[in-house]
Amino acid sequence: LDQRCARAFGLARLCSAQTLALCGGDEACLPDAEGRASREAIDLALLALNNSVLITIPSERLDIDGYATLETLLPTYFRGLRQAAPPRPPFQRRDRSQGAAARALRRLCDADQQIFDAAV
Repeated sequence: LDQRCARAFGLARLCSAQTLALCGGDEACLPDAEGRASREAIDLALLALNNSVLITIPSERLDIDGYATLETLLPTYFRGLRQAAPPRPPFQRRDRSQGAAARALRRLCDADQQIFDAAV
């Protein structure tokens, strides 16, 4: 991963988007100069996730079970979703890549990865 390219395109800010959005408007939620979320911002985002978010279903897991969950939680809005949804194979977890670029992205995107892991 070319660090100059990552800086030029604001990859750190993009990789902290979920964390910073969930963190809120507190001063601790402001990103650092490179766009990264602080430990305090991650903790506030995790708190908001646990206290304010009813359900998270990542798109790669939006299969019949995900549709069933939505139908159960909001039956008037999602009634018939399972029958109308196109067939999709069940989610299968894949091992994470171990290459240099993947390791660099994991370091850069650590904040959002922590939020994602807590949400699913």
